[in-house]
Amino acid sequence: MKPNDTVRKQLRMKPSGARRTGVWNTYRTYSIRLCQKYAIFACAACVLATCLVSCTTDRVSETDAITVEGMVAVRGNEPFAAYVLETSDRNTYVLVFPEAVETPARLQVTGRLYLGEWMGQSYAHIEVHSHEELAE
Repeated sequence: MKPNDTVRKQLRMKPSGARRTGVWNTYRTYSIRLCQKYAIFACAACVLATCLVSCTTDRVSETDAITVEGMVAVRGNEPFAAYVLETSDRNTYVLVFPEAVETPARLQVTGRLYLGEWMGQSYAHIEVHSHEELAE
């Protein structure tokens, strides 16, 4: 008798329930692995969604009005030029004026502070409500 014939004979002799157990274990293992993959995917999706939602909160309240003073100059090239105020502490703010302002000038600016983008980077912006020129 060949070895393959012996294996075939042993398989025929096993009760029918024992033969199905191997198939059942195969399906069970497959479904457990599939559930693990979906669980990992679901966790990653939840983390990503949480990060996206929490990072997009750039809303500001009315209490974000500040007053700063410093040197105002125009920086950048047209059409991307912007008024930029630099304080004595070396803080930089991009200013959004309702009208044009003569620069360079030393100004005290009051306005609403918010986070915005300029030249591909995040900068603190001030929406100017009022400004006054300071004596040097």
